[in-house]
Amino acid sequence: MTLVVDHTERLKAIDPEESFIVSAPAGSGKTGLITQRILCLLGTVNHPEEILSITFTRKAAAEMAARVHSALQTAANEPRPENQYEAQTWDFAQKALQQDQNLNWNLLDMPNRLRIQTIDSFCRYIARQFSLETKLGDLSEPSDQPEVHYQSASRSLLQKLETDDALTPHLTVLLAHTGNDLARCERLLSELLGKREEWLPIIYGIKDNHHYFEQVIDEIVAENIIDLQDRLMPVAGELIELADFAATHAPEGKNPSLTQLAGITELPDAGLSGIADWQTLLRMLVTKDGAIRSKVDKNGGFPSDKKEHKSRMETLLDWCRAQADLVSQINNILHLPSKSINISEQLILNALAQLLPRLAAELDIEFKAHDQCDYSAITLAALEAVSPTSDEVVSDITLRLDYQLRHILVDEFQDTSGSQVELLAQLVSGWQPDDGRTLFLVGDAMQSLYGFRNANVGLFINSQRHPVGTVQCTPINLTTNFRSEKGIVDWVNNAFTEAFPKKADISRGAIPYSLAAAFKSKSDHAAVHFQGFTGDLAESEEAKHIANTCLQINQDDPAQSIAILVRSRGHLKHIIPALQTARLNWEAHDITPLGTRMPVLDMMSLTRALVSPADRIAWLALLRTPFCGLGLEDLLTISNSTMITPYNGDAILGQLQNLMASSSAAKLTDYGRVALERIIPILLNAWGERRRVDIRTEVESIWQSLGGAETVS
Repeated sequence: MTLVVDHTERLKAIDPEESFIVSAPAGSGKTGLITQRILCLLGTVNHPEEILSITFTRKAAAEMAARVHSALQTAANEPRPENQYEAQTWDFAQKALQQDQNLNWNLLDMPNRLRIQTIDSFCRYIARQFSLETKLGDLSEPSDQPEVHYQSASRSLLQKLETDDALTPHLTVLLAHTGNDLARCERLLSELLGKREEWLPIIYGIKDNHHYFEQVIDEIVAENIIDLQDRLMPVAGELIELADFAATHAPEGKNPSLTQLAGITELPDAGLSGIADWQTLLRMLVTKDGAIRSKVDKNGGFPSDKKEHKSRMETLLDWCRAQADLVSQINNILHLPSKSINISEQLILNALAQLLPRLAAELDIEFKAHDQCDYSAITLAALEAVSPTSDEVVSDITLRLDYQLRHILVDEFQDTSGSQVELLAQLVSGWQPDDGRTLFLVGDAMQSLYGFRNANVGLFINSQRHPVGTVQCTPINLTTNFRSEKGIVDWVNNAFTEAFPKKADISRGAIPYSLAAAFKSKSDHAAVHFQGFTGDLAESEEAKHIANTCLQINQDDPAQSIAILVRSRGHLKHIIPALQTARLNWEAHDITPLGTRMPVLDMMSLTRALVSPADRIAWLALLRTPFCGLGLEDLLTISNSTMITPYNGDAILGQLQNLMASSSAAKLTDYGRVALERIIPILLNAWGERRRVDIRTEVESIWQSLGGAETVS
């Protein structure tokens, strides 16, 4: 029997009396774990609504709800399974059903009583439920394209450059900082609006707050230097002695910063006061390109006649070269600021402190004008609702929610943003240790690759180390991988251990790789094959290899499914033709943009033609479409039909009318003449009826009349 190496941790994570933060890598069965915990909690609460389970997508929420309901249905209608995991889930579901029966929940008939929802829907629930208590009031529907409103609000703010005396000085500073490029400034402001829930609550405090930023910079510098100090401790004495030697033997005027280290007896201070000396010290070890030096010379303070010291320095460099991840730490120090913010930087911060709240106000005006909002507005409204006022410890709204909620579960916690974690902290701010209420956070820091909705993976690390609000969660690490066989898991372990940083770093969002243990045994065949291609024909040869591999798999085992993962759409340029040549059917998601499909391009030509009779290219493209079907010879005849008389700028539609009534019609092909006799009455009728209906209905009607539906059926 295959052993689940983290079985004890999984049992512990279901304890309904304790709060946990679970690190659950891909394939570790985290959805099943959350399902079991929800079932277990259902057996302890008085109402199912006391349990709130949050995730980040509707699909994930629907899957979670389906799993819980399916487990309850199985426990109600089927005997206890023999499989250990399924039996455990069945037992939890049985206890939940017993509680359901005792308290008349009717969960099987009313599964919607399970509060399993997305973070956005929960924020919206708070914002709407308590809209009268917040300044933002009732919220409209979220916009499908909020970026359009971000651009409009940014443009509106920049247009006040010459009309608003109070804003002009601040806009001038901002524009100067962006190179007086209005388009770039508008784009940057638009991007900021998309993540305003991160900065709007704190923006009012940055004006003239020089000491705060100095403290933040000093803390970041000190944190990085202390980490490097620990790495260099085995050779610290040797490094200091060689630095002193190099400083006293460097050629005069060649390396003034190095000569400043003459007489050094200890490592520089860990902070802004010592960062310049640290950077000089580390430049002795690395080149301008950031690699460990391969040799030292007289310009670096090691004359050719000082062979002993040169040898010692080369030994030190060899030691540095052997230390994993040391180079990245050194380069990180070299890129840290060597001084606090200057006057010009403070001016920019002061300008932003004045402009960004006004920018947010412009966006509110824009949204109200269109009766829309965005998810940031929903999050801010929810955050305002649960945040206490100056004379409150816990907000009144939080207390009211507090009576309803006893257990909160958050899936994909690595995708949370700072404002969402703050919302969570406010929700649990009234909780006390051992009061029976629990917080359960599940995620995988290694999967936080895309900055989903301004997510910050450093928050996951921070929550493992520090309380969320008043709740300290016990960290649990799951290591068993149920998805892949041992060969694949071992290969991934070996490949990615070196690709990830060795140590977690909250400020940089650096995450070390967590080794996984395979539940499935190793198969007889090789789990991973690597095939590299180089040269001018690399892409086409790679595509042929992929197609041949797919053919071979199909022949050996037709029931097998095959997935092809690519870096980007451009990577498919050669692969798709190779699959077509091999007569392989394939299905792709979001690979070919809808706007590049020929039927869509034909519809665009029709729309442009209807909007503007002077758009000759659109009209000619319309006549060339499959549902009109004219050939190039006939298009040339139509285009030149006015050459027998002076060209007066006639539109194509007018030329078509004149052509059929003139001797030029004889120059058309037989097919062209028949096609135009069908097409021209439809187009003339449409032109006469234009603007009597909306453009969408008009385009669809003409497309149907011209036979467009038959060309795509």
